[in-house]
Parts: sequence; structure tokens; C-alpha cells
Amino acid sequence: SFLEEHEIDAVYHAFASPSSDVKEAQQIYAAPIALGIFHAMLDYNPDRDVPEVQPIKNAAGWSDVWERKGQVQDKKNVRLLTGYDETDFDPEPFAQRWLDAVKWCEGETVLDVGCGSGFLGDFLPREGYVGVEKSYSQTKVFIERSRRVVISQDAQELPFRDGAFDHVISHSMLEYMPGKEAACRAIREMQRVSRKTVFLGDLRTIQHGVRPDKYVLDGSFRHTLFGRDEFYDSEALPGFVVFDGWWGPADRFNAM
Repeated sequence: SFLEEHEIDAVYHAFASPSSDVKEAQQIYAAPIALGIFHAMLDYNPDRDVPEVQPIKNAAGWSDVWERKGQVQDKKNVRLLTGYDETDFDPEPFAQRWLDAVKWCEGETVLDVGCGSGFLGDFLPREGYVGVEKSYSQTKVFIERSRRVVISQDAQELPFRDGAFDHVISHSMLEYMPGKEAACRAIREMQRVSRKTVFLGDLRTIQHGVRPDKYVLDGSFRHTLFGRDEFYDSEALPGFVVFDGWWGPADRFNAM
């Protein structure tokens, strides 16, 4: 079939209207459904009277923090939603520096892992861009405000074939993974789906104090930390070059 001939291994459709669209989609997407590669996602809500914001009573980790931020904070304040409030991070020159570093060329594809609601993604190339964000609420905000291609998905299981993208970038994301094993699994997934480069930005080396006002949920949340030495001669994290961070505290660093 066309799908198999062109090695298409995932088809996504975002539902934005009532259930009649579902029946139509079952006919339109019959082939990918039969192959098990069709994914319905995002905006479909069969009952428009049900409020989208659901309270998170017991925060299990950072995933709940990011989900809650996307639910209750100002949707127009993307800096706040993505946690860059109280920082001097400027995404536009950062994005340009990254494009120069990876020697990006017109037409190349980019996967942005942990894109949040798009504070950095806004300045990455639109054509060939795909964002991945575990938080449903953050994903929804990004799509609604930019109409970009964004998938709500855990970074530990990227739904793409090997070498699907020219470049992969993940900035200020790994510190929020639930432990080092999960973070390393996400890195290996990024390496798997990249043809050329993987950029890991703003890697955290030290914890900071509890900030319930910033986290919008009660609880004590620990960041996943990395040391520069973990990227040297490591079987777990092979092939990376480590260098100083491009903004913020001196204890942070990048790897590519």
C-alpha cells in the first residue's frame, strides 16, 4: 500500500468537533486504522459542557505540575506557562544560535522534545517542525496559539521511525524526567530518531529550593541532575560533546 511503500508508521488526527467527525474519520483513515498506526488526539471532547480543567489532588511528580500550569495559568503568557518566568532566557537569539550550531539547512526537519506551549518552538523553523510534549494542556495551548504540529507524548517512547528527523532539540526538559533512567531512555530515543544532531540544552547540575508558588501544586519535587562527566566516555550517553550553557546560571551546560 501507499503507507507501507513510503514507510509511514504513524498517522495523527486532532478532533475539534462533535462525534460525527469520528465516524467520518473511521472511513477516511480506514487503512492506517487497519495497520494500527492511526492516533486520534487532542481537541476532541464529546461533551462540551464538561469543564476541561480537572483538579489534581495528589501531585505525583513534575508531569502533574506542567499539566496543571497549562490548565490554570494565563494561556497568553507563554513564558510563564513554560517556566521561564523569573529568568532572562530570550528564545529568539537562542534559536538562531542553535540553527547555526547544527548547520541547519532549508528543508531540514526538526523535532522539539519537551516543547511545552512553545516559548522556544515559536522561533524554530515552521516547515518540517514537530513538537513533542507530555502535558496535554501545554500541547493544546501550543496548537491553538500557533497551529503547529505538536504531539502529546512521553519522550521515553517517541512514535517515529529511526532517523525520522534531521535534528532533535530538547531544551530545559530532562531535569523534569522522573529519574535518571527515564532521562537516559529519552536521550536514547532522541538519538534513535535523529539523522544528524541531538541537542540537549540547559542541563541542570544542582537542585534548588521548593517553590510551591511557582509549581502551582503542593509537594516537594526533585530535579533529575546530570554531571558533565556523565557524557565523557560513557556507554550510556555516547557521542556527545559537552559545552557551557548559552544563558542562565554558570552551573548549567549543553551537550550535542
